[in-house]
Amino acid sequence: PLPYNYNPRTDIFHPQKRQGSINCREEDKMESTPQWKAMETLEEKYLEDQRDRGLTPMTLKSTRGNLGTIIRRLFVICGPLYPDEITKHHFREVRRNCPDIKDITLKNYLCKLGGMIKFGTGHDPYNEAAMLWSKSDVERTWIFKDQWKEMLAVANPAEKIILYLGAGLGLRREEIATIKLSD
Repeated sequence: PLPYNYNPRTDIFHPQKRQGSINCREEDKMESTPQWKAMETLEEKYLEDQRDRGLTPMTLKSTRGNLGTIIRRLFVICGPLYPDEITKHHFREVRRNCPDIKDITLKNYLCKLGGMIKFGTGHDPYNEAAMLWSKSDVERTWIFKDQWKEMLAVANPAEKIILYLGAGLGLRREEIATIKLSD
């Protein structure tokens, strides 16, 4: 049994807690710093701007989660920082110290954080860092139009809807799974 409440989807400190290199009190202390509060304030303003620009609630929720994850990592690796103190060197340091996150995911997290910092300070440490990323290790299976038509011909009505939403409209799996009739 763990000495704290562990949520595998949100607790990015779990490996460090398990190894004893960080504990719950340190995490609580980090979130009570003025630097953390400044990041939270900037995050709220940034998400409000993104909402005004037309991002969907699902994308906003995802962005909030991604920013929370990468800000926590940044603070653990580099210490508490105000948004205007963050530089390309911090981004590079975070990248070096996150071997447990796939490159494509880390790139997405850092890009979002860079956009938020640019929104608040005018400089984008992500672009300034000019990091090189390897190609995605995700192997994708591509189908051609004839293959899609064959799949459609043998699909039941529910599968046809999924095929049209995915291939026809370009929706992702999560978007298809959470679609409402009003959408």
